[in-house]
Amino acid sequence: MDNHYSIYAIILSRGITSAFLNNLKMKRLLVCGIMVNILLLHTACINYKTKNNHSFNKSGEAVLNPGQGWILYGDPSDHSTATLAVGTTGYNRYSWSQINPQENVYNWSHIDNMINAWAKLGKQFAFGIMSVYCPGEVYCTPKWIFDKGAKYTMGNSDEKSTERKYFIPVWDDPVYVEECKKFAEALAKRYDGNPNIAFIEIRNYGNWGEMHMWPFSQHTRSLTAEQVQTLLIQPYLNNFKNTQLGICWGEPPLNNSINHWVVEKGIALRNDGIMGDKSSTGHSGNGDVISMAIGKTPVIWEFIHTSFKKLENHSDYPWDDKRFINIIKTGKPNYIGLGGWGNDAQYMLSRKPELVREVANLMGFNFSITTASYANEISAGKPLEISLSIENSGVTNMLTDCVIKILLLDSDDKAVSSYTTDWNTKSINGGKTENFSANAIFSDVSVGTYKLSVGLYRNENDPKPTYNLDEKDRTHDGFYVIGTLKIEP
Repeated sequence: MDNHYSIYAIILSRGITSAFLNNLKMKRLLVCGIMVNILLLHTACINYKTKNNHSFNKSGEAVLNPGQGWILYGDPSDHSTATLAVGTTGYNRYSWSQINPQENVYNWSHIDNMINAWAKLGKQFAFGIMSVYCPGEVYCTPKWIFDKGAKYTMGNSDEKSTERKYFIPVWDDPVYVEECKKFAEALAKRYDGNPNIAFIEIRNYGNWGEMHMWPFSQHTRSLTAEQVQTLLIQPYLNNFKNTQLGICWGEPPLNNSINHWVVEKGIALRNDGIMGDKSSTGHSGNGDVISMAIGKTPVIWEFIHTSFKKLENHSDYPWDDKRFINIIKTGKPNYIGLGGWGNDAQYMLSRKPELVREVANLMGFNFSITTASYANEISAGKPLEISLSIENSGVTNMLTDCVIKILLLDSDDKAVSSYTTDWNTKSINGGKTENFSANAIFSDVSVGTYKLSVGLYRNENDPKPTYNLDEKDRTHDGFYVIGTLKIEP
């Protein structure tokens, strides 16, 4: 366009002969050329003036999102307002005998009450159901299963105890395996697809369902990885199609054989013993034993002893903030238990408030819009060219489904029109920024000025956004305002 302007400038500056001007065709050509270039110059000026480049400020708070975050153990009543403000997920473990006290009789109220209590606070719930709880319950697997003929051995409460009073099922016994299968079917019928459930752990093998035999290994016979997969895990995969499943990291060599298989099946991996050392846990305590799950399925961590208080001044492996941050950056967890049972979460938060907030925004993904570029004004029915840069300051990529919409809000922050993008948020790796652009068309919208906003949804037809951004300008319904947009006739 600049070359066109210079040509006409040269013609005019050197003078135009009367003979040239008397040529009607040349006159018309000159006038048309000047008009076209004036129009182009006018359009360019308008685009330049209305182009809006907007930058954003992070919230400075713990950003909570489903599918990740601090886990709070027990009932909501066990927690303070402060811990509830930083946790995303409630968690509990049950004995099988609590839920299935008699054959074909199920007491779902234990689980239902927890789901409802956490859902009222806008949080999901996760749980596991154990076959052995030693020391704890004599009959964790229901007594009626043994009465029905399932074989068992007797387990001791710790390595030094000679008292053997805990009933340990023979893991490949046909009666036990069949009842595990039936229970998985009943559990899935009740809970598969429940949106208020974050994940369900398969805990039908090993003490506490952790796929190890401490402290009664001398009194039981372990299974091969193939047996565990086929007999005890596969029934859950056969029945749960819509809810995230998880298992605990077990003991060598079982875990080395089974973990890759469960990740391929989309099952989350849990690593207990975080922040311990090799002498106490059999591994580094850094979460590296389940690294094969990073970026593929949820990575779940629990502190050794399930307690921050015990770790804080431990004689062998005392708490170290720097180590904790470093292992998060390498182990890339999606969930971490905030302390443990009782008031341990409150204690950890009171002792480490800044650390708790920092880690809340490190786990999993943490999205923020760094820049947005768009025109302030468009004509009704015409597309809006918009570009956004989205940063992920979390340690890993997003695993759950997400739909991003560009929306117009009225003066009451209600959405009046929206455009659904095809942007893939799962592609934004931890610590990276990606640029997205779209030509957004807003149909059936009146002439006027609106708030241009962004919303992140789990499902396209959800009434309100699901996910939070690390941004300050959030509306009550979860929209993030980019700026204003004027729709002209």
